[in-house]
Amino acid sequence: MVKAGIRFLIRWNSACRATRRAVMLCIRWLTSFFSMAGKAAIQMTKTSPLISTNRVMKLRRHFALVVLLAFVGGVAHAQSGRRAPKPPATPGKTETTPASEPAPETNKAAKEESARKINVVVARQSTSKTLPSEDAIYASFVNRLNEFPTLATTSIGDLNRDQAIKRAKAETDAFVVLMQFEIDSFQRGTIVMNSPDLKITYFVFAPRSGKEMTKDKIYFQAIGGARARKDEWPKGPPLKITPAAAGIAAADRLHDWLVLVIRAQEKL
Repeated sequence: MVKAGIRFLIRWNSACRATRRAVMLCIRWLTSFFSMAGKAAIQMTKTSPLISTNRVMKLRRHFALVVLLAFVGGVAHAQSGRRAPKPPATPGKTETTPASEPAPETNKAAKEESARKINVVVARQSTSKTLPSEDAIYASFVNRLNEFPTLATTSIGDLNRDQAIKRAKAETDAFVVLMQFEIDSFQRGTIVMNSPDLKITYFVFAPRSGKEMTKDKIYFQAIGGARARKDEWPKGPPLKITPAAAGIAAADRLHDWLVLVIRAQEKL
């Protein structure tokens, strides 16, 4: 489009130059014509007194005006025939909708990985007192495990250690987790009578073999307890002051261990 505009300006400039040349030639021709007509008129007035000088000059002006109008009209008609070239039509932009790309392999692999859940069977071993806080901690523990999309958790109630190992040997792919509650009555060298505090330990047993794979510990310290134990996290087991927080902390630590260990075994 820019090139077409430049070509149009060049042609227009050439046409203007040609027009100026034609006008200058016409003026020169008219000047010579007027000069010759004036001389002829003077000669005629000398030979024929009937022809006045004023009449001759008037006729000369009329003739010159007619010639000039005819010339200008011809030039204008010639210029009107020169039409500016039309700029090349710009092709309309057509919006193309990109074709739907196939899902990346990484997304596919992520979906397949999330589909392979880790099966977990959870049981509990209560204290002889069966404190209400034990029920709340265990419920919070199971609920938190159910929130993880990578785990498929099943609660089977109360078991002791021997029963948990036996159940693990009967499983083909599910890990058996036993949450064991103990009264925390000995804290930092102090014996606490009727302590409401708990020491929570969970064990993980491998399927088929029943082998203990790992264990972890969390302390629950009730608000009305002795509060003699201090939180040793991250160097030691964490300490929680609400049943819900204790159950969530245990579930989070179990989930992290399962994901790391199981995924590492799958890569081998």
